[in-house]
Order: sequence, then structure tokens, then C-alpha cells
Amino acid sequence: MLSMNFHNTRQLKKLNTEQVRAALRACGTATKAWISHLTSLSIATCGTILDEMVATGEAFESEPAPSDGGRPARRFTYNPDFQLIFALVIEHSGPRLRCLSRVVNAVGDVKEERSGAPEGAITYELLRTMAEQAAHRYPAIRAVGIGLPCVVQNGVVEGGVLPALENLPLGKKLAEDLGLEVLVDNDMLFTTYGFYARQEGNCGDTVAVLYFPKNSCPGSGAVVDGQLLRGATNFAGEVSFLPVGLTCSEQTALFSGGDRAKQIPVIARMAECVIALLNPSTLAVCGDAIQPEMLGEVRVLCAGQIPEKHLPRIEYLDDVESCYLSGVVSITMESLRYRLQSDPAKSEYRRFL
Repeated sequence: MLSMNFHNTRQLKKLNTEQVRAALRACGTATKAWISHLTSLSIATCGTILDEMVATGEAFESEPAPSDGGRPARRFTYNPDFQLIFALVIEHSGPRLRCLSRVVNAVGDVKEERSGAPEGAITYELLRTMAEQAAHRYPAIRAVGIGLPCVVQNGVVEGGVLPALENLPLGKKLAEDLGLEVLVDNDMLFTTYGFYARQEGNCGDTVAVLYFPKNSCPGSGAVVDGQLLRGATNFAGEVSFLPVGLTCSEQTALFSGGDRAKQIPVIARMAECVIALLNPSTLAVCGDAIQPEMLGEVRVLCAGQIPEKHLPRIEYLDDVESCYLSGVVSITMESLRYRLQSDPAKSEYRRFL
């Protein structure tokens, strides 16, 4: 019983600390009374946690609040550079793969951005070296997020276009070698969450993204009721397996060509399946294999199958790269924060962001 109570006390302390941290981060500068108001924690509890944050450098005291005659209230300012993250994404650039990376602080300020196409294969050694070099340049890096264009199951890479990483427990191995929190997942999951987070609630709590690249199979991702949809084995979103009459390799060939007359019905069929299963309020379609003007015909075909009142807003997403990177940043940043659930996107603290 004593052990259980100790465990619960530690968990409660972590929970309270994260509430104070999230509230101060959102405010920038605040008094402990205002933090108490935001978190519903006692002023004494907030004061203790804020003092601990000052001691570690996560926050610092700023000028006292104006006083009406009494003792001026202490004000605290969050230090956004206390913890940094290194976000790395691998994406298709024509027939080749390209690496893009960012070092970002706790409020999303970009400290560094790099990009380039590796001369050889994407290997474990390459990814580890890139992360190590970033951590050397920025010692405050506490977590690494990596997006890959393939299926990732619990940090283990499963096939795709990265044969040197296949069946490798990439997340666990990197975490052990780097001594940092490491999060690895597939590109569509990150891109979808980046798109969803960017809308700030303007697109509803259920959105989906359909991705049609050249030289690769189509993919999809979804946020349902505010939570990322992964599926039992992280297979959710593998739309190339839908019964559209084409194998994955045939779909790759189709979308690598320029025959819109054949591409549009396939896009519409996949969109219909996503709409019928998920009922999204917004369906974003993207990828270098399609053009924005194709979506009018796609919507017409969907309207022939789906009742008008259930059709989502269908829009073209032209800044996939930005959504991809911002998704990695957002979810990796959440991985640094205490959460009651294992999925960062489900964290109740997103209400402070």
C-alpha cells in the first residue's frame, strides 16, 4: 500500500507540474495566482512548482506585477529554450529521398533548419549521426522525432522504401544510443496531425488526408474526434490496399504518369471509402501526382455515391512539407510532456497550447 501511495503521489506531482508548465508556456509571463486560476491548483502548489522551474532554468522571475498598494506579486516567465527538439523527416523528392530537419524550442520557434539529399541509402548510422550532430550543436535538445515514408509499428520499421531500416527497432535503438526521448512514426500520421493542428479547430475534430505521390503508393491519415487514428497494428491509412482494381505497383505506375482520366476515378474511389468510413468534416488531398483542378471532378464523382449532406469540404493541400514537419514537431514536443495516455495527440494538455 505504501508503494502504491508513493507511486500515486509521484504521478500526481508530475501531473500538477505539467499543468503549471503548460499554463505558463501558454501565457509566457504570469503570476502564480493567475496560474492557479488556469489550473485550479492551489496558489501554494503553483508557487512551489514555479520555484522549482526557476531553480532548473525552465522559468525565471521577471519584473513584479503592478501593485495597488500591497506587496507586488511575483511574475514568472517561461524559458522556451530550456528544452529543444530535433525533428527529422524523410520524404520523396522525385525518384530520390530527401532529409529535412529542424531544431525547435518549446513554443515552436525554429532555431535551425536544414535539408539535403543523401548520396547513399538511408541507414541507421546516417540517422544517428544527424541526431548526434544536432545535439552537439544544441545541447538543450531533449527529444528526437523522425518521420519515415513507410509503416512503423511501435518504433519498428516495416518495409517500404527504406530497406536498410527494415525490421529495425529504430526508436528504441536510437533512444539507447542518444540518451534522448525518441519518437518514430510514418509520414502520413505526422502530416495529418500537422494539418489538423494548423487549422486550430476551424476544420472540425475529424479530418482526413489523402496523399498521392509520384513513384510511391498512395497513403492516408486521419484524426477522428481529435485523436490520431492508428489502428490495431498501425495499418490505418494504407489506402493502396483498397479494392480499386489496381495493385500497389500499378497504382504507383498510374500516379507516376499523367493520365488524369484514369487517375481521377481512383482518387474518387479512395475518397468515397474514407468519407463513408470516417465521415470527416474536411478531406485534404495532396501529392505531386495530382493538381488542384482535379478535385472538382473528384467531388462530382463522390457526390454520385455519397449523399450531399455527408460530403466533407474537399481541399487541395499544397504545403505538405510544412504540415509534415510541424506534425513531427508537435507530437515530439508532446512526448516530452507528462501525459495520462500513451498517444501524445490524446493529451488533455493540448487545451493549453
